[in-house]
Amino acid sequence: MKKYFLLFSISCVCFLPAISQTGFCPVEGNTNNAAEAASRENYEAALQNWMQQNSSGITATTITIPVVVHVVWKTATQNITDQQVFSQIDVLNEDYGRNNADTINTPSGFQPVAANTGIQFCMAQVDPNGNPTNGIDRVQTGANSFSGNNDVKFSSSNGADAWDPSRYFNIWVCNLVGPLGTSEFPTSVLSQTFGVVIRYNVFGRVGTVSAPYDNGRCCTHEIGHCLNLLHPTISSSCIDADQVADTPVSSSQLNNSCQTYPLLDACNPTAPGVMYMNYMNAYSDDDCVNMFTAGQAARMNAVLNIAPYNSLDTSTACGPLGIIRHESGAELIYVSPNPSQGIFTLNMNGNNTAKITVYDIIGNVIAEYSTVTGTLQVDLSAESKGIYFLQVITKENVLINKKIILSN
Repeated sequence: MKKYFLLFSISCVCFLPAISQTGFCPVEGNTNNAAEAASRENYEAALQNWMQQNSSGITATTITIPVVVHVVWKTATQNITDQQVFSQIDVLNEDYGRNNADTINTPSGFQPVAANTGIQFCMAQVDPNGNPTNGIDRVQTGANSFSGNNDVKFSSSNGADAWDPSRYFNIWVCNLVGPLGTSEFPTSVLSQTFGVVIRYNVFGRVGTVSAPYDNGRCCTHEIGHCLNLLHPTISSSCIDADQVADTPVSSSQLNNSCQTYPLLDACNPTAPGVMYMNYMNAYSDDDCVNMFTAGQAARMNAVLNIAPYNSLDTSTACGPLGIIRHESGAELIYVSPNPSQGIFTLNMNGNNTAKITVYDIIGNVIAEYSTVTGTLQVDLSAESKGIYFLQVITKENVLINKKIILSN
């Protein structure tokens, strides 16, 4: 496939349909900077190398990304509620885990390539100073609005400074004018502005959201760009250039309305046709999209398994209430099975005694056990499927944080 070299400092944008479709994503083109082009090519080579060595494209264990949401507001309406923020995290986990209710809308012709990406998101529970947080950073601004540049990412320009991008995935929610969202592609150099910016009334699926962008899919789309996905190719010559083999090229741009299967065009004259339900389509209402492909999942997993953004998977920022991972304590406890359908056994190695607390991804306490010695069976089968955390504090004050996955 033809390679794209992405500009480092320009972000991809998600526009309203009323805005011209010309140059929708200006980042998707050749850079004139030879050094940047070479660096980008080297990074792409590293991604391709990882994918070649990991043919499944998805790591054996779920990758969990700690998220901080900077709510930069001037009016009360822009200061969205915690519930609206948390609803967006729910959407991300559903969409990236292929647990979204509208998977039933994926046509049969595309179901074989529809993928659970193996990526999940959790609200940070420890801030950069080691203090407890719910992962929401609220900043009142004097700015009436922000454009598609990086002003919202700096306190010096009435925005909010990023938290360490090697430990947190930064999302800025604000009164963004022009685009619905912007994003920054990854490179081999850790960017201090890495993350996405989303307009406050298209973030999440409750609260101030406005149709047809009221299901949180703009954020799903923009994070896809941060994880190195391009828009599926639009080409009158039918030459595929998005570096993903299982996203068919289309001969013309889709409009925002939902399509009927199969949608055929000059590049796809027979079924299954155009993949109009892909999250990365440039112009699609939230109700019209419902899938990533296995090829897209592989590219995203590659980003999170090589430097510099592989550090997000090993970040302890999701550890509840300032918990610090004790690397040498890993052999002290064993959880089996993991993933489970909600019932699993916790084995304490030797005669260790511990206090155990189970948290959900936003820090709510689900279960507590004051004194555990030896073996404990935990039953979370009544809880929703997703990611939870075990905080283990041994009698020697060793602190261990274990991620567990419920797949019921």
